[in-house]
Amino acid sequence: MIKAIAFTLLLLSQLPDYHPELLPNPLEDIEIKAEINRSAEGYFIFSYEIYNPPKNNGRIWSIDIDVKKGEGESELNRGLELGVRCHKYGTEDVIASETVVPVGMDSPPNWSCGVGTSKIAGWGAYDYPYHLLPGQSLSGFVITSYGLPGIRDIIVEPLIVDTVYPEVDEEEVKMEELIRLMKADREKVSFKGKTLGPTAPPADFKPLEFLNYIISMKHEASTLGWITNKGIEMSLDAKLEAAKKKLEEYP
Repeated sequence: MIKAIAFTLLLLSQLPDYHPELLPNPLEDIEIKAEINRSAEGYFIFSYEIYNPPKNNGRIWSIDIDVKKGEGESELNRGLELGVRCHKYGTEDVIASETVVPVGMDSPPNWSCGVGTSKIAGWGAYDYPYHLLPGQSLSGFVITSYGLPGIRDIIVEPLIVDTVYPEVDEEEVKMEELIRLMKADREKVSFKGKTLGPTAPPADFKPLEFLNYIISMKHEASTLGWITNKGIEMSLDAKLEAAKKKLEEYP
């Protein structure tokens, strides 16, 4: 705590015109509806709708979903044929990489989209009239991929107006502190949650290990409140346990 206070005082001494009172409140209770369909060609279509509750005072301008590949996951070097476009650019925005699940993307009108170097599939609305205001919902956020559906991290950011931060010269210390402060503010006011998104299966596929992974996802989905019907949950448990026993019979 003492270190945090000292660091804050250092920032304020470096940046005396900083106005944290202009920051929006941290986003709360953002609702993310995810729907998955499969095309005739075999790839998955992940469609998202985002709702910004009236309790928030921040306007949403950025949405990011994690699409990185973990160690030991397969290449999945397919995706260029998906033909999904970002409206703003009017071109295919598909990334095939050793570290990212290849995806296609589409966005609502006046939003842009793309896969960034931080291994996220993201959407952004840079023009003020198209932000997602409190009390509004917006659909049209789409990811397409041959990657299997799994549970992914999602980050939703509100707009932080420029007047929060001072104008600084190119002095290295001040610029460094400003960038650090802006990053800390984004962390503080953003909403972090879970949703469905594409994942890469293991390169060395072992049926029993993969089934255990599916079972762990079912438990996580239950913890997140995505499965609300106890009967359905019990039915899933029974089917998964039966499948596990069959696999264990054939090591």
